[in-house]
Amino acid sequence: MSELFSKIVFLTVCVLATPLAAASLHSRALALKESDPVEAEALLVRFIQATGSDKLRRAAGYDLFYLRLAQNRLVEAFQQGQSKAFQRKYREAVAMRFNLQPRVTSGLLNRLAAICAQKEISEASHGYFAQVKFGAAAFEFAVRVMQSCKVENAESVLPELAQGAKAANERQLTLKLLKIRYGIEETALAGQQLAELATLDADLLAANSTLEGQFYLLQARLAMEQGDLETAEARCKALPGKTSKSLRAACNFLLAYHLALNERFAEGYRLIQHAEIPKANIDNRLLRLTLAVGAGQAPPKKLRKFQKRASYRYSATSLKDLAERVSGAAESD
Repeated sequence: MSELFSKIVFLTVCVLATPLAAASLHSRALALKESDPVEAEALLVRFIQATGSDKLRRAAGYDLFYLRLAQNRLVEAFQQGQSKAFQRKYREAVAMRFNLQPRVTSGLLNRLAAICAQKEISEASHGYFAQVKFGAAAFEFAVRVMQSCKVENAESVLPELAQGAKAANERQLTLKLLKIRYGIEETALAGQQLAELATLDADLLAANSTLEGQFYLLQARLAMEQGDLETAEARCKALPGKTSKSLRAACNFLLAYHLALNERFAEGYRLIQHAEIPKANIDNRLLRLTLAVGAGQAPPKKLRKFQKRASYRYSATSLKDLAERVSGAAESD
């Protein structure tokens, strides 16, 4: 009898523990909304998957959607934004973010929904993107949404670069830079395009410090892809004086990552040691911590703790691979 009673108690505790654990996820997520929004997002996703209550799932879905909007994570909110509950608010947010008219916004989001459903880009969709006059930010949003839906060659919707043609305005130049960025792994072609751009569009680059900074950053990225870290470092240091702080930080973090790939952890860590990293930027947080552990400036347990975070799965695959390598090496020492 006592054995049967013990089994009943054990099963009762398990049944009660599951909803309590799920409720704890929701509470923790809400507590982290301001201080660690991406971790809060990941905990809400876990809660939605774990809870057996439809009412609580809807409430958490509401929290998740508006948290993503507040953090300008429109790509992550895309699937929720297709539902009737959130569609109007999501379309308003996309229209405002990319300065699009409501009809144009609806057309773009409907097109992306169709591509995601089909898992491929049809000829009609290629024709659609060839005709629209979006800015670079809207094009990049479209590419990232398609990538999140596992659509292959999503970057193929970006406007083609006409060889030997000068950009007519800043919009066209920005699209040129975006196209080169997505094709940077084709180093020979990217090098040719950057050299051509430097000659044809020198006046537009000189007139816009942001675009000029992006150009220098692409030159640095190209050097990194080619394994020439000294040239990459020189390009980062040569960023024009008016270049934004965020572009300078981006160049340094990219260089630090490539230094880490070559096991030059101490150099990489010194480069970004004192950089300001927003809480929502989990990739840069992971990279700096990985470099700190690799350089012997932080204990391996701090990296292992970060790897247990709910939001760790949102980090870039390349950075997770690096972290796993460094963490594994530290454990074997």
